[in-house]
Amino acid sequence: PRAEPLAALFAAMGPEPRTPATDLVRAARALSLGDLDRGLPHLERATRELEDATNRPAQEPNGLTRAPHQEQPEPAETASARLGCALLHVLAARLTGSPARAETAAHRAEELKQEVPGPLLDRHPELTALLRAHLGAARLWAGRFTQARAALTAVTDHGCTTPAAAAQVRAPEPASPVKTRRPVAPERPSTAQVREECLAHLALLDHLDGHSGRAERKALAALAAADHTDPAVLPGIGPATLV
Repeated sequence: PRAEPLAALFAAMGPEPRTPATDLVRAARALSLGDLDRGLPHLERATRELEDATNRPAQEPNGLTRAPHQEQPEPAETASARLGCALLHVLAARLTGSPARAETAAHRAEELKQEVPGPLLDRHPELTALLRAHLGAARLWAGRFTQARAALTAVTDHGCTTPAAAAQVRAPEPASPVKTRRPVAPERPSTAQVREECLAHLALLDHLDGHSGRAERKALAALAAADHTDPAVLPGIGPATLV
């Protein structure tokens, strides 16, 4: 959601330097715009180089210690970047309509979360929210409605603050034709925009299941979330925050 601010943030990046971290940022920027042709090469290169760094021995074949400039990065740093790659692979699978690949990448991301320091994950709850949102969307477009609902609901039901919980949002009272948007609520959680997207997908699921009343309530909840969302919060930047 709201890929334009993310794209603008990194628009000035040139082709150099080329490292796993910069490739990951470039991949996140391109994929957030749905540009698979640009994003996938960066993502594949970052994934490959990070895997190589993880499997690289600490010593040279002759037994000598690797030179300082050749040393492996810290395990937590590498795990964080690999988690970012896994998340982007889920997004890429969603964009290409490949639910099996999305499931595989999501499973890998869950494994890598165990290697990332807890405090870092706690500072970025949008990572888990994005993971579930992309997986839920991939399942939805594949027609796996029950599994899609489980993933999407895990986002909308987690840490609900403002606006009110999705299922409890009521239809607005009749108003004049000219409406003003509500002011941005302060200190909006970084998962707010992801919840908005998940609510919209859940509304679609309810509509497809024939529950028009529930679909309307969730659609109104998504609109309410949009009215309260702080445009300065960029959930799509999630993977880039880890590198």
